[in-house]
Amino acid sequence: MAAHGGSGLASFKACQFCHADIFELWKHSLHSQSYSDPPFQAAYIKLMLQEGGDAVKTCLRCHAPAAFIARDFDLKSPIAVEGVSCSFCHSIASMRPLARSIHSR
Repeated sequence: MAAHGGSGLASFKACQFCHADIFELWKHSLHSQSYSDPPFQAAYIKLMLQEGGDAVKTCLRCHAPAAFIARDFDLKSPIAVEGVSCSFCHSIASMRPLARSIHSR
């Protein structure tokens, strides 16, 4: 599986043919649309105008993880806007579910 965009993650294009049924489910899911979803885009643009560049890192961490990992905050690589991709989820090595998140208050 070839890595793209400096993130070390592969594009969904590397998975879609061998895993066509799973790809079809993902393609219509909110994971695939986590960056392109119109409500997210509206909130993201509003926050960018209010807060500036710091909003990019906060939002892209979850909505475009390949962009966050590669530090591609200008979203120049196509993989940067693929949302939560196959490769991202399948690359998770560990989790800390009780850790404070960026959304914790």
